[in-house]
Amino acid sequence: MILLLVAATAFDPVMTVAEVTTSKGKKYRVETCFRDPRHLQTQFIYPDRRGRFDIDGDSATTTENQDAPRPASDSEKAFAFGHQFHAIHVNFAKLDPNRRKASAIPGANALRPGWTGAMPYGGTVTSLRSAKGRVEGYWFDVPDTTPIMLRFSDWRDGGRIPYRLQLNHAGTVYDYRFTKIEFRC
Repeated sequence: MILLLVAATAFDPVMTVAEVTTSKGKKYRVETCFRDPRHLQTQFIYPDRRGRFDIDGDSATTTENQDAPRPASDSEKAFAFGHQFHAIHVNFAKLDPNRRKASAIPGANALRPGWTGAMPYGGTVTSLRSAKGRVEGYWFDVPDTTPIMLRFSDWRDGGRIPYRLQLNHAGTVYDYRFTKIEFRC
């Protein structure tokens, strides 16, 4: 039912490019393009390989390096969508019209839970707010993995757009520094 509601809603497109460094010393680039939850692309560019996820309506594929695309699994679709951080941020209210007030989030520290909504490919996402009410991050609870917390910083464009985020997942910190954020795709 959620996908039917999502498909009928106009979303704000978002394209991003980020340089990523992990707490384990790895470096790579992530490029995303989001038109809506059923039309998006997420690409990971490592020094020695590339991985790409495409969702185009009912078709979803993943490609590694120059290999032929293969059908993407449900968890790969969730992974591709879950990396659309800015698209989730600017379209949060549209993703799940039935979202609800969130309860406490363990490990959210000074951030307060805002709203919890269903993700199109499984799991939930909860907005995390500062004491002043601004969304400062998100808590993702998706199938087949441990919870993921991300926090925004380096706010630009009058404090509306975060150009940095830190994502904590399974003991690793991923530091995303965005070099491009455009509201088109």
